[in-house]
Amino acid sequence: MLLTFSSDYSLHDKFSIYKNSGYLSFLVDFTNVDCFSIKYVISLFKETIPLDPPLSSCENLDAFADSFFGGISSLEKEKICISLVQLNKCKKSNGYVLTMFLEILKDNIMILENEGKEVVVLIS
Repeated sequence: MLLTFSSDYSLHDKFSIYKNSGYLSFLVDFTNVDCFSIKYVISLFKETIPLDPPLSSCENLDAFADSFFGGISSLEKEKICISLVQLNKCKKSNGYVLTMFLEILKDNIMILENEGKEVVVLIS
């Protein structure tokens, strides 16, 4: 698992490199987030990343974790890059939700890698 923290400028460069190297790439942009809530994080992911099973609600982190794992594991590509633009600014708004969210990503990515996926997460 590669989890990289960087500035917005270098994140976009790294994202382009992975995308041009054949990684299936997803960009989740937190630039316009005013209030970092569970509901908002899940809704951004629903708009960007395939979730399986699809979520009917945006308020349950356990359901999100299962759906995120199912969506990524069902992808045919083995190499995946997820870019989380300006996620770091959200720790000021709600550090607890950010911590829980990063734990979900870390746990799921470790399982996905055990199944043969190569997942890179870029965070600014």
